[in-house]
Amino acid sequence: MPERECFGGLLTGYPEVAVDRFDGRCLNASYFLLSHLHSDHMRGLDSAELRSVLQSQPQPRLLLSRQSAALLTSWPRYAALAPHLCPLEVGVPRQLTDRLVVTALPAAHCPGSVMFLLEGGAGGTVLYTGDFRLDNHQLADMKALHDADGHPKPIQALYVDTTFCVPQRRELPTRSRSAESVLRLVTEWLDRAPDHRVNLDCKARYGYEHIFRRLHEATGMRVHVDAEKIQLYERLPDIARCVTSCASETRLHSCRPGSACLRDGSGGPLRSITLSTMFFFMNQAVDCLEHHLGGERYRVLYSFHASLGQVREMVSYLRPSRVVPCVVPPNSSLESVVALLGGASEPRLELQSGRLPTARATHWERRPSEVLQPHRQHTGRRQPPKEIKRIRPKVESPARRQGHQRSPQPAVGAQEERADAADTRPAWKSPFDSD
Repeated sequence: MPERECFGGLLTGYPEVAVDRFDGRCLNASYFLLSHLHSDHMRGLDSAELRSVLQSQPQPRLLLSRQSAALLTSWPRYAALAPHLCPLEVGVPRQLTDRLVVTALPAAHCPGSVMFLLEGGAGGTVLYTGDFRLDNHQLADMKALHDADGHPKPIQALYVDTTFCVPQRRELPTRSRSAESVLRLVTEWLDRAPDHRVNLDCKARYGYEHIFRRLHEATGMRVHVDAEKIQLYERLPDIARCVTSCASETRLHSCRPGSACLRDGSGGPLRSITLSTMFFFMNQAVDCLEHHLGGERYRVLYSFHASLGQVREMVSYLRPSRVVPCVVPPNSSLESVVALLGGASEPRLELQSGRLPTARATHWERRPSEVLQPHRQHTGRRQPPKEIKRIRPKVESPARRQGHQRSPQPAVGAQEERADAADTRPAWKSPFDSD
């Protein structure tokens, strides 16, 4: 089961701002923020409705990092947005109105990804992480998050990436450690024979550049990628030198399984290395950095997202008044996420649409003030709005629980198929999508 969103693009206290959603109610905003270029953060970005809203504004109102702006304009689907882009320098505050200031901060998720710090609105100081992978020492180096004395600023609301906030894997290997694991598998295979080849099966369109750089440094070989990625990486000079469009000049590939260059009869034996995270989360029995699937097929744990431990560290360091989870992890629930981050054991869910959420179109809506209050205690009884339907988790009766037998854990092979099914591509694809 794929992860489920519980953030709809709007921030409490900032009605003039929409973040990573560009449809529905978000079109009523005056400023639009795009944290990075993966499709689950770009809904409605290519719509005529958004272009109409942007064209009605006297100045560019689509804010994103300068690197993301360069990548976005390389794709014809979004070429019409070029006049409306407002690139931000990372770490430099941008005054949008007399009171509203936004600062883009590095998120370390993929090239161009940023967090947004908003100040001056009725909602106080708000940090939206988007998708991120940061450690505490990186947060400590961000001046925008600290006051003149070097203390973290009071954060009223933290909208945080909780994609992998699950108890099974509280920590994730660093990307450097994952890259070294890939390098070992690659060099061990290439050293066996001069005609051996390796293909890196990457489930996202971009974000693996750290691996490409490491392989290029260690082997002197460039990685063969398709023409679409070459066009993308032309906007990133430090990555462009590590990749090539010529399949015959290298033994390293990062191409779709079944590509012509991999089926080439003149090539030697092929080792396939899949870089993924979901497989390891869905297979709790696979508690390792590498997993041998049989033959010359391997999986390596490589994550773009923060681990549960990193999210907890961020909450502990910033001490926000409210913590708003943005994602419900696979095979988990919003209650579990809240409990793991230190919230109440029985948080109340508030569903504004009156319909159950699905993995595709519907989202849990929660009032941020009732999501998590890990560092402040409230007195008095909070009265919920009458117009919002309250949903409470069902409690299984003892008799039924006693008679219920848990189904056996699926075999690793079956779970591998489920992980691959969760990576199914949508009907349309931008070059930035994760599979």
